This record gives sequence, C-alpha cells and structure tokens, in this order.
Amino acid sequence: MDRTYIIDKTNRRSFYLWELLKTRGEKVAEYNEKETYGTKDAVFVLSPSRTVVGSMLEKMPHGSIVFCNHIDVDTEAYPHIKIINLLQHPKYRLVNSRLTAEGALSLAITSTDKALIHCNLLVLGYGVLARSIAEVFAPLVASVSIATYDLGEIGAASERYQTYYKREYVTQLDKFDLIINTIPANVLNAEDVTRPRADAVYIELASPPYGFDRQLGANLSCAYALGSALPDKYSPLSAGRILAKCIDEVCDKTDEEA
Repeated sequence: MDRTYIIDKTNRRSFYLWELLKTRGEKVAEYNEKETYGTKDAVFVLSPSRTVVGSMLEKMPHGSIVFCNHIDVDTEAYPHIKIINLLQHPKYRLVNSRLTAEGALSLAITSTDKALIHCNLLVLGYGVLARSIAEVFAPLVASVSIATYDLGEIGAASERYQTYYKREYVTQLDKFDLIINTIPANVLNAEDVTRPRADAVYIELASPPYGFDRQLGANLSCAYALGSALPDKYSPLSAGRILAKCIDEVCDKTDEEA
C-alpha cells in the first residue's frame, strides 16, 4: 500500500526515522497538530512526550494508523483510526526497554562519584524494564537487589538477585548506592525518602505519579536524576530503527487484514 508517513519531528528518534523512511523512498511529511489532514492511508508517528487527545484524532482521516506513547481519550470513540500505544506493544516494549536500561546506565555513571563496581543497586519493580535494567547493570555493579509488590515476580527475581517483597526493602535503603525506580506509583513516603545515604543516587524511570510525591523532593536525602526519554537521549539512531521495524510490522499486518 502506498502510505504517507506523517512524523512528529520534535525528538531525535524521529529525525533518524524520517531519514530512514526517505532513504527507502517513502513519502514523509512533518506533523502539525493544528493541521487537518486529508491524506489517504496516513501513518502518524507522534513524539513520546505528546499525549493523544480527541482534538488531534478529529483532524486525522479515516483509515489512519497512529503510533504514540500516551493516550488520553476513549479510543473506541474513533473506530476509523487504528491507534497503537507503543508502550503496550510487546515486541517494541521489550527492545525499547533494553535501550532505556542502557540509557539508565549512562545516567548512573554521570550521576555518581563512585565506580559502578563499588555500587550496590536496588531496582524497584520487576517488570519488563526492571528486568532489562538488572541484566544490564548486573555485570558492572557490586550487587543487584530487586524490590517488588508483585508476589508472582518474586520467584523469577530470586533466582538471580536478592529480593524484597512489598515494603521489606524500606529499612534497607541506606545500604544502596543506586536506587532505580520503575514503578509508576508513590511507593516511597515522607519517611522513606529520608533513608538513603547522602552519597547515593535515586534514578526515576517511572511515569507519573512517579515513585514518590513530587512535593517530597526537598526531603530526599540523596541525589536525584530523572531519566525521561532515555533512548532518545542516548541511542536515538537505534530507537529510530526499532520504531521503523514496529511500524512496518503493524502496517503489513493491517494490509493483510484489509
């Protein structure tokens, strides 16, 4: 099918995606939220930081495919548009988590005054991203521990790492040099944020509402680093290639179903 790729070029990943598609001879155009599109067979690729809302979808033609990371709309109200949440796409999420973990590694190195081999790491959560983080950091740090609120994850994590269930880790926070949160919930309270050592680093990788209430930031006893859009910052070329592959798979499947 002869498609037009309309790309939100407000991030570095999209720049490489744009160049890759142009090299393949595809038709590309830059996305403008204010524009109403009539392009047939359009594929919209939005920035990871942009949230899809109804006013945006209303300007897109029937049969469009939209790739995004955040959605704040009832997708069932727009049955004529195929909306792909990349954060819920299994293959993309798995590979992108590796890029995020490598970005977290770069962030950790630049945020601490210690060599990683002297750092004990605590990862909050054990989902797809947390597992990638543990795998990337494990050969480089002194130790890796996992804290999870999911009993089903304890068994898998305990085969390789020290594990804590629910809030067992709280009294041990002063034992860690690096604390990386992947849980999008306020798992740390006002007392908890005062427990890490002053020379430790807390790295936030979760989406809002984050690992603790932002109003508690002033009480955090250690350094803080927000790791947002890490693939775009540290590996945008690879991120663009991964996105292109995901887009191709979804478009090919859509053509087969047509």
